[in-house]
Amino acid sequence: MEKPNVVRLSQMEWYGDTELDIDFPDSWDVTVCRMHGHDAPPLDDAGFRKAFANPIGTRTIREMAQGKKQVAILFDDLSRSTPTAVMIPYVLEELAAAGIPDDRIRFIAAIGAHGSMNGIDFRKKLGDDVMGRFLVYNHNPYENCTPLGPSSRGIPVSINSEFMSCDLKIGVGSIVPHPFSGYGGGSKIILPGVASIETIDLNHTRLILSPTTGIGKHDGNILKQDMDEAARMAGLDVKVDAILSLKREVTALFVGDHRLRYRGGQLLLQGERDGPCPGGIRPPVVQQGRRYGAAGRDPRRTDQPLLGSKLWQEPRRQGVDPQNEPALQYQAVDRNGSLLGQSRR
Repeated sequence: MEKPNVVRLSQMEWYGDTELDIDFPDSWDVTVCRMHGHDAPPLDDAGFRKAFANPIGTRTIREMAQGKKQVAILFDDLSRSTPTAVMIPYVLEELAAAGIPDDRIRFIAAIGAHGSMNGIDFRKKLGDDVMGRFLVYNHNPYENCTPLGPSSRGIPVSINSEFMSCDLKIGVGSIVPHPFSGYGGGSKIILPGVASIETIDLNHTRLILSPTTGIGKHDGNILKQDMDEAARMAGLDVKVDAILSLKREVTALFVGDHRLRYRGGQLLLQGERDGPCPGGIRPPVVQQGRRYGAAGRDPRRTDQPLLGSKLWQEPRRQGVDPQNEPALQYQAVDRNGSLLGQSRR
């Protein structure tokens, strides 16, 4: 007999993508507040092709690729849920239609200041076909970056030189809530993705404490505006961004100008994620997502109190052997931040 207070959560992203049943005490009154769109069907082949054939604010990739000599494709790392291997074949099909040979295409991991990816990571993100056909690089924020001058906010912008050497620049990612830039995706594939450590550091430390920043904040967010400017300076031609289900399936796709298609995707995501709870309250228990702060609280800000009790899930970290290290930590805290209990599994 199924217990009424058991909630199933996703876990082990990129390391098996399994599910975990959380058994709440019988004395708890448990209500699951699912986001709008949680049961949206995954995009089919026709849906992918429609998005690539109807870009927002740009020509199609095959039209932009005409006459180009070198192509760079940026992709995010395992800290992001993007199923890049599902999306890349459509990008490559566009480039092939324009007559771009494989030896003029390279992939660059837009890791920002994160740790480098290894061959296993690349295969998880890109698939065996891409690894067998194309050059794949890690971005290095400490060297091989080309200065482009200061942004209008005085942030010196330097971008990966391999990327800057190409005359067609494509980014692939997904749009997710972000504790500082409002939403991830869009121009973040450039800054911090392939920016120098100085650019990343100054963008974050000078702008991140502005009251305009924060999760879900888009309009007037000076951190995101600086990232948008860096993407314009770097010449990002087109961005491919997905909206994902909790199973990491693509449910919507936006292709085109990184500012216009990002805005459309952000509005859709906002409508999906802002699902109602009984009485209009915020969810008292939430699952922490793929990285810190994803549950809805900015970890560096003290003016955003926890609302209600929360469950924090710490998913498998990169580079940790699942056989030798506990996978998850759970904490329950009250609305004042006091610890109610914790456990590891």
